[in-house]
Amino acid sequence: LNETAYAAWASDDGGIRDGLELEWNKNHLSFEFRAVDLNHPNAVRYRWKIDGAVTADWSPLTAQTSVNFAGLSPGRYTFQVQATSDGETFTAPLYASFSVKKPIWQMLWFRLSVGIVLLALILGLFRYRVRQIRRIETAKRERLEVQNRLLQLEQKALQLQMNPHFIFNALNSIQSLVSSGDAKSAKLEINAFAKLMRSILSNSRRQTISLKEEAETLEQYLRIEQFCQQNKFGFSISMPGDLDPEEIELPPMLLQPFVENAVIHGVSHLQYEGKIEIEFRVNPAPGPSPDGRGDVAPNATFNVASPLPSGEGPGVGLLECRIRDNGVGREKAAMLREERRPGHSSMALEVTRERLDAMKNGPDYAALEYYDVINKEGKVAGTQVVIRLPLRLNY
Repeated sequence: LNETAYAAWASDDGGIRDGLELEWNKNHLSFEFRAVDLNHPNAVRYRWKIDGAVTADWSPLTAQTSVNFAGLSPGRYTFQVQATSDGETFTAPLYASFSVKKPIWQMLWFRLSVGIVLLALILGLFRYRVRQIRRIETAKRERLEVQNRLLQLEQKALQLQMNPHFIFNALNSIQSLVSSGDAKSAKLEINAFAKLMRSILSNSRRQTISLKEEAETLEQYLRIEQFCQQNKFGFSISMPGDLDPEEIELPPMLLQPFVENAVIHGVSHLQYEGKIEIEFRVNPAPGPSPDGRGDVAPNATFNVASPLPSGEGPGVGLLECRIRDNGVGREKAAMLREERRPGHSSMALEVTRERLDAMKNGPDYAALEYYDVINKEGKVAGTQVVIRLPLRLNY
């Protein structure tokens, strides 16, 4: 002991002072002892034991003067040794008490700390999983709400698609033909009206229709409006030249309210012949493009989403529809509408705006913009509506 780091614990009689604590990895010990019998020096024998060990009994008598203990477990120990010459009379035992510390991982505070950390990790993972499940469920619920909202709007659009005044005027005009005896023209108009109604009802049951079908429905509607309106107007519908209109799909009953708006609030107030142009484009360049019929003033009053550049956005591109008239313009039309029906707003147009807004909140991209058409004299010469939708193809 005197030659180790624990020399201070050596007692004067060769034993160990009380209170010695050894580190958990300092658990290999050797004890040396010796007794003297002047009468029988060669007959001296020893026995020893260590209290606290698994085997704490006295050892057999031996002439060996040292003993080794390897790998003592943490705990308190007391080493005792006695000597004898005849095997019957023993000296008083010599004591050496010490203890071996527990390693840190066997300490109670360490185990409690580890338990608390593991419990915190388990609770953290549990809460994270709960939040993750809630986020997934919230996302699912939001998607279902958007889909349900779209379904409700489509049902509203079906109910509000054809303006009751338009139906009344069309039937009234047909009645006037019958009253005047023009049965042939009346029959043609009745057939056209029935074909338009059948087309709208058929399209309303589908989620998407082809661009060709949409154009045919708009053409049928505009031809009946030509017949019903007192002020004459012409119209044109142009298709994209690089794709087959039958392969392009779009939601049904989406464009008619804007076309109706161009007729009722645009060209119907003119003292000269009106004109409505409907143009479909694929992957259009952003912003207005002058075409020789006047410039477009970028003062949109309603935006569902900012326009994307050509070729960007979801899918393979964008389908753009431009509805342009040479009417009185938005400000004058609003004044006339307020004079005629104060506080009135088009429900079909509002529903369509909500449909586009719902598409923006869902996985699709949609944009709606209004522009004033300015002539060379700097005056308002009409209105242009631009609707952008994700390009969907069905080969």
